[in-house]
Amino acid sequence: MNLASRSSDTAVSATTIRNWLSVLKASYVVFELPPFFENVRKRVIKSPKIFFTDVGLASFLMGIHTEEQASRDPLRGNLYENLVVADIVKGALTPVEIKSAGTFSMDFFKGLERFQALEFT
Repeated sequence: MNLASRSSDTAVSATTIRNWLSVLKASYVVFELPPFFENVRKRVIKSPKIFFTDVGLASFLMGIHTEEQASRDPLRGNLYENLVVADIVKGALTPVEIKSAGTFSMDFFKGLERFQALEFT
């Protein structure tokens, strides 16, 4: 999450946003997922993503109360990604490519294939 960008979007200081995030993380409402890159320098530069522990709460806060609303919402892909990531972090490191698309493409597997080619020691 880019705190400076969120700060300008909301007219709230980056320090205040950081403090709010700290409270949300401490109460397990949200969690951070650090970026993964083969290049260690990119890992240091890139920001972690913020996910809700409970996708139902995220949906409620977005005003989504029915299945129909969820299927039409432009952020449904983000909610779906949040749902999958929240379940995966409960277990071991598992590579996953998450897409919300009307059609399937073999290109969806490229990231997974690169991940599988990595050696972890």
